[in-house]
Amino acid sequence: SNWDVPQSVTVTGVNDGLGDGDQSVNIVLSADGFEDVAVGVVNADNDGGPSIDVSSSSGDASDGCPTPVEAEVEEEEEEVEEVAPACVVGFGSVVESSGSTVMSEGGSSDSFTFALASQPGSSVVVSVVSSDLSEASVSTSSLTFSPSNWDVPQSVTVTGVNDGLDDGNQKFDIKISILDALSDGAYASLADQNVSVTNLDNDGDEEEEEEEEVEEVAPACVVGFGSVVESSGSTVMSEGGSSDSFTFALASQPGSSVVVSVVSSDLSEASVSTSSLTFSPSNWDVPQSVTVTGVNDGLGDGDQSVNIVLSADGFEDVLVGATNIDNE
Repeated sequence: SNWDVPQSVTVTGVNDGLGDGDQSVNIVLSADGFEDVAVGVVNADNDGGPSIDVSSSSGDASDGCPTPVEAEVEEEEEEVEEVAPACVVGFGSVVESSGSTVMSEGGSSDSFTFALASQPGSSVVVSVVSSDLSEASVSTSSLTFSPSNWDVPQSVTVTGVNDGLDDGNQKFDIKISILDALSDGAYASLADQNVSVTNLDNDGDEEEEEEEEVEEVAPACVVGFGSVVESSGSTVMSEGGSSDSFTFALASQPGSSVVVSVVSSDLSEASVSTSSLTFSPSNWDVPQSVTVTGVNDGLGDGDQSVNIVLSADGFEDVLVGATNIDNE
């Protein structure tokens, strides 16, 4: 009865007494029968700042207090808040600069980082491949993680390639996959992860205008078999009848058409604009929009969380969380 009611977890920093810089940690959520979910957090170090010396000075005005340590900690916390959010999908955690990865055919580059979501028993080697070499190249073909550095993000730089065609901005994937023969057996046969990237065309007259539009798009989070982009990063409606929307596209090209069912988990709180989305081998990566509209239940029950469930035969369901603001 309370499966969709969010429960809070507070994470508190621990002082290790070492000047070891800010440290990345995973909070691991696990349940029988499910793959672990890792929430990446950062503990800001406070051992590299100023210290207070206690001496037998005369106590005159020249012996004023040093800069409080708290001021240094506040600055570090601000730096942590500026870090792009990590999208944990499957076996790893992806952080894209500015929330997306966008290059251009003029040869500009962008980057993202990748780290494992849980500690392996032995080394894990990850293959990194551009799904379209005519549009982009990657700086490395593989990343290696050990039991000691599994949670240290490693960088991949993606550089745009000029195909000489006036074909508009092109979207494709950087595929991240486990090399089974070189990796911890527990990681063998895990599903590939895809990082969606965009190569801006330079063969038309509107490159600069199109580049601005791409940068303003909310970041896509690849989940399961598809890629979700929520307007303003969330989906929020109200019982007054206001709406919000998100887009969905497949994460990889199918061999034939795929029909995705779209259902609200609570019709008393939210309705959806369509009951299904159809993707073909030619439009699989073209985002299709779903509008979610708030429903008035006439109850003073506070803001309610709802899931929009996207499902397709042979795949695990994708849930898009939405909130219906109460008006009673």
